[in-house]
Amino acid sequence: MKKIAFILLAALLVLPFQGCGEEEVVVIPVYEEFEGTLKSLGGIKVSESATHILQTEDGDILYVYSDAYDLDDDDYIGNEIEIYGEVTEASEKGKDVVNISRITVVEVEEDEVAEVVDNTYSDQELGFSWEIQSDWEVDRGSGFAAFLLPLIEDEDEDLELDEVEADNDYFAVKVLDNTDELELDEWLVEYDPAASEIAVASSIGEDFLNSLNITSELEDVEIYYIERTDGYVYEVSHYNFDIENRTYFRNLFYEALSTFKLIPFGEGYEIESKEQTAESSDVDSEEQGADSSEEEELEVSYDEAMGYIDDEFSGVTQYEFVDPYYVYVNYTDGEDEVRVLLQYGVGPGFDYDVLATFEPGDVTDWELVSGEDEAAGMPKALVQIAEGGETAVVEIMEGYRYFESGPYGFTIQYPSSWYYSGGGGHYSFSDTAEGDELIGLDILDYSVDSVSGTSVDLANGKIGKSVSGGIYVERDDSSCFYLEGGSDYESVILDMAGSIL
Repeated sequence: MKKIAFILLAALLVLPFQGCGEEEVVVIPVYEEFEGTLKSLGGIKVSESATHILQTEDGDILYVYSDAYDLDDDDYIGNEIEIYGEVTEASEKGKDVVNISRITVVEVEEDEVAEVVDNTYSDQELGFSWEIQSDWEVDRGSGFAAFLLPLIEDEDEDLELDEVEADNDYFAVKVLDNTDELELDEWLVEYDPAASEIAVASSIGEDFLNSLNITSELEDVEIYYIERTDGYVYEVSHYNFDIENRTYFRNLFYEALSTFKLIPFGEGYEIESKEQTAESSDVDSEEQGADSSEEEELEVSYDEAMGYIDDEFSGVTQYEFVDPYYVYVNYTDGEDEVRVLLQYGVGPGFDYDVLATFEPGDVTDWELVSGEDEAAGMPKALVQIAEGGETAVVEIMEGYRYFESGPYGFTIQYPSSWYYSGGGGHYSFSDTAEGDELIGLDILDYSVDSVSGTSVDLANGKIGKSVSGGIYVERDDSSCFYLEGGSDYESVILDMAGSIL
């Protein structure tokens, strides 16, 4: 038995007693200290006096009682305590019995549980980023990254975690070749014909990336094939083993997918805390000044950049700036309209690289001809050049692109990965080049004032009215715009309606 402290006096002294010719034995009491967990005997009688058990860290048992303390007190029973008292021997069980004269509750340090925080995982080698949680284990290999999720512990505390027969759920991201740059549905027919028969079209992430979704027959595996324009397809999948908690893990998968982005290829990968990033941004913002000079500096840098670009490209009609230091430039090259994406630096001098070139498209405003569209879907500041050199700035929302209708004299923003077609006062927007219309826009020959509907606040400040899934938007005294689509696209319809200028 482990005895924590010391024995004050542990000797049995036999002292001679002079008188009547006999010797009398005097027993000196023994006091000791012990530490352990106090438990009740539950009425079991092991000695004349013992009422409780003290189990030490080594697993040894001694019987205890107290004339001074209520051992059934919640502060003592079931807790780690240190006791001091007189030790005797139990007559029946042969174990020590302690009469407790002092109790001290031991402060047990609880194991610190690491706080789970949101992190941003950026993999330059694989060309993607998304948000993960700090307790996910990352396993990287050639052409893939896997994210192992922690098991959910059983509520039965007596069931050890290693007794649970379950594998961890995990998410996987693989980069697959599409060297022939086939359309995504055509690519899937070649890659997995059976999957292509059950695939459902979908849009992924803030940039509305074109994808195809399949779910296994047992619903334990869900896969999204996501298109990248420069000869690659991403296979993003969730493998579920904990069936009881499938919904929980599947929702984690959807949350991660909603943040999935394509990024430029490079070297290595990094995991950064979103909280630290936000704090850093706040600090940077404070350091850069509580003054309003930052926006003015951006405008100055835009003007300076435009001055340099005008010297390099003739016939510039508009710029779309993407911070930091990206700009789309639309210009005329002879009779042809051209668009390029530049990465630039200003001061001293002006340097730039052409990252991508575009040409007017049939089903979208611009189609990629060469390079990589690294700034796709990011927020933009559109600077249009009017006659006389005057400029007008339009803020383009993240995940959207700018469209201008010459025949009807209006502009609108729509999801950056979508396509459009139009004619005769009707425009159709869809997430595939030949797909079904998801949102339609009509120009009607009556005023929005004549429409009975619920008023809607629009970002452009125009009058808006909502009627059965559609939104009417002010145009002029004798006409209005009308946008409608399925219930899944209500937020997109509202964004588009609020962007009309």
